[in-house]
Amino acid sequence: MVGTSEDRFNGVIATLAIKAPCIAAATTPLPDLEGLLVIDGFPLAEGDRVLVVNQTDPIENGIYCASTGLWERTPDFDGNRDVTRGTTVNVNRSTGTSAVYEVITIPDPEIGVDAINFRLWYDSAFTAPGFALYDFTICNQVVGSTAGAATINYRIGQGVTLVLDEDITSIVFQNVPPANVAQLELDIRQDSVAWAITWPASIKWAGGSPPDISTVDSITQVHLRTTDGGAEWLGTFAENHA
Repeated sequence: MVGTSEDRFNGVIATLAIKAPCIAAATTPLPDLEGLLVIDGFPLAEGDRVLVVNQTDPIENGIYCASTGLWERTPDFDGNRDVTRGTTVNVNRSTGTSAVYEVITIPDPEIGVDAINFRLWYDSAFTAPGFALYDFTICNQVVGSTAGAATINYRIGQGVTLVLDEDITSIVFQNVPPANVAQLELDIRQDSVAWAITWPASIKWAGGSPPDISTVDSITQVHLRTTDGGAEWLGTFAENHA
């Protein structure tokens, strides 16, 4: 696995995280990556940096250098140490608006082999002035248990699918932000046996009691909210989506 690139003098290589701006983003599939096209209403010139985000074959996505002939990937997006999940690309349009795209692919994609998927994270054209999030989602993690113990790492995902195949007697929350509001959305998936959960005493439940999860083959949705790093959680729930 490649992982995040570092050098011994300067630490993490900055261009892995944030790429130099592009002049335009091709958001519809281009049948041919060649020629000085008009992208996003902007006529390309030789050497312009173009972000390609929605090819029919996502392996082709990435940053290219526009040319009268075939386009080539830019030097900062043509090697396996150039991109990882979370890499961002700024697009500064000729209209004066800007956008930010984020790589949401596997952690260490191999250029020319693995799909490179992007999501539009910010677009100044959506609101002026101000900041707009587009197509916003939260990451989801699937959590099981071992010997009755389950660990939920907040950094991995604030959506949690908690799969029951035994009684859970201990739930530990890790890496909860120490300030501001932190929230978790749990889908508790009960199987054909009515497994039980012993909830942490730090959770204060609406109505004073935890959810009834005894219905087999059901899903119970739980919302947890904290403002003090998890010292105390406020819990609400919707029971038994059978």
